[in-house]
Amino acid sequence: MESMALELELSEQPFQVKYEQHAHLATSSWMIFVWEKVDMFNFKIVVNNLQLKPPRKGNKWLIAKFVWLNYSKQDLLRLNRVRLHNKLSFSRTYCVQKERILTRVI
Repeated sequence: MESMALELELSEQPFQVKYEQHAHLATSSWMIFVWEKVDMFNFKIVVNNLQLKPPRKGNKWLIAKFVWLNYSKQDLLRLNRVRLHNKLSFSRTYCVQKERILTRVI
C-alpha cells in the first residue's frame, strides 16, 4: 500500500484518488486493479496504518502540486518517472545531480 501511495504521490489515501485521471502514474499490479474497482463502484477505503507524513512542516506531495499546476498527462508521467528515479517525494526536497543543485520549482 505504501509503495502505491509513494508511486502515485498524490495522497496518503491512494484509493481515494480518481482512477481515470491518475492511473497512468501507477505501475500495473493487483492493487491498481482493486483501485480501479473501488473508484468504479464509488467505494471509500481508508487505510489507517500508513506512515506517510511529510518530513517537514509545509511539505506537499510533489505530483499533487504538479496536478494543481495543470501539467498535462504526458508531463505528469515524465515528471513522475524522474521523481521516482531521484527518490523525491515532497516539494521541499532538494536534489544534487552532476555537481548541480536542483532547487525546488514550487
